[in-house]
Amino acid sequence: FSDDIDGDVSFAGNVTINGDFIRNDRAVGNVNSNTDASGDIVIPHGLSFTPTNINVTQLGNGASPLLPQVITSSIDATNFTVRWFSPTTGTAAASTTVAFHWSAE
Repeated sequence: FSDDIDGDVSFAGNVTINGDFIRNDRAVGNVNSNTDASGDIVIPHGLSFTPTNINVTQLGNGASPLLPQVITSSIDATNFTVRWFSPTTGTAAASTTVAFHWSAE
C-alpha cells in the first residue's frame, strides 16, 4: 500500500475492504409534494458545491405521468428546481401532487 502527497492511494496484491463508505460528492432523495403555481418544486440537495449532473424520476403513485424539467438556471450550491409539465397539454402542472426520486452530483 502506498499513499503519495496528492492523495492517490494504490494497493498491490489482493485487497479486501470492509465497512460503509460515505460519498460526499453525491446526494439522493425522494420527494412527495405539491408543485407551486408555476409547476415547480425546489429541492435542497445538501451538497457543498453546485452539482453538474441531476437526475429526476417520477415514482408510480397512481397519478397521471408528468414530465420533469430541471431548471438549469436554478442550480446552485444549495438548491435546484424541478418544473413539472403535463405530457398531453405541455403546460406546467400547477398545484399538483408529484412523487419522485432525485440524485445530484
